[in-house]
Order: sequence, then C-alpha cells, then structure tokens
Amino acid sequence: MPRVTEISRAEKLAKVAWMDERGYTVRQIAQEFDVTHKVASQWVNHVNDEWHHQQLLATDKKAARITRQYNMIFHEAWLAYEKSKEDTSKKTVEKVSMISSDGTPEGERKRLQEVIEKRLPASNYLNIMLQCLQGIRDVGGVDQPKQVHAQVEGGLTLEMLLNGEAFTSQTNKITDPFAKEILALDDGSEMEIPSKD
Repeated sequence: MPRVTEISRAEKLAKVAWMDERGYTVRQIAQEFDVTHKVASQWVNHVNDEWHHQQLLATDKKAARITRQYNMIFHEAWLAYEKSKEDTSKKTVEKVSMISSDGTPEGERKRLQEVIEKRLPASNYLNIMLQCLQGIRDVGGVDQPKQVHAQVEGGLTLEMLLNGEAFTSQTNKITDPFAKEILALDDGSEMEIPSKD
C-alpha cells in the first residue's frame, strides 16, 4: 500500500515538467524529489520527449485537417469541371397561329424547340485543382527546399556577403540578382562594395 506522502508517477512527471518549464536545473529537480542527478535527468528527458511527441501529434492532426479541406475543395472543383464540359440544352415553346385557307384564324399550335449548345470546359476549375494539389504538397512537405547559389564577381560567395567578409577585400561588384535581393537592392543596379582600406 503506498504511503500517504508518495505522489503518483503522473503527478511527479507533471511537477518535473512544471519545474523544467520554469528554468529549474536538473540538480534542483533532483534535490526536490530526493533522487540522483541521473534519475532527474531521465525524468526531464522523458518529459521533453513526451512534449515533443504531443506537439508532433498536434501538428499531424492539423496537417491532416488542412489536407482533408484541400481534398474536399479539389473534389468539388473536379465535379464542377466535369459538369462544365457537358453540353447545355435550351428548350423553348413557340406558339404558332393556325390560319385557314380563307384567312380566318383556326387556333394556335405549340411547337417545342430544343437547342443544344456545345461548351468548352471552364479552365478556372483546373486552376483551383492545381492550387489544391500544390497546397497538399506544401502541407505534406513533399517538395524539397530550393537551393540558392549566389555568384558574385571577385570570387565572393553569398555566405561571405552575409557575414560581411566582402567588405575586407578589394572593391567588388554584385551581379547576382538573388544576392542583390538579399542586400535589398531591388532597383536592379550594380552596387560597388568599398574596401575597408
């Protein structure tokens, strides 16, 4: 039978999590529970692993919800696209007056007329479907990030530009459009980087 002063494992881990979130050290946590540093470290690692696991689950659920929404929109756009390809028919009723050979009206007759119009499919639904597919790819992380290779005259790399190393060399001209964009040069002109000498 557990002692009255003992707390359950769940309560213990909840308190460890609370202490860890507030910046307590592993040594302070070990002292609080009267355990070794190794045990307290294992508890902190367990709490952090559990937190990361819960965050991943929440992210996966959110991604799954967004993907379902994209799939629903895609399906509706597909149905609308298929419907837009169907021919349309227009029915009209025309009243025709009947006239006898002596010119007196004999009555009216109704004539039904149907006109079938051929239609081209609406391309805006295709655009919606493509956007949905791209959204699903983005949520799923299917596409790899794009790699950038900046080329700058004078043998400089983009990394050198970002670290400020370019300013220690001779005067250089930046010709790479991406490097210009990073350095907020959106006017398209070449910028000369003065040397520190």
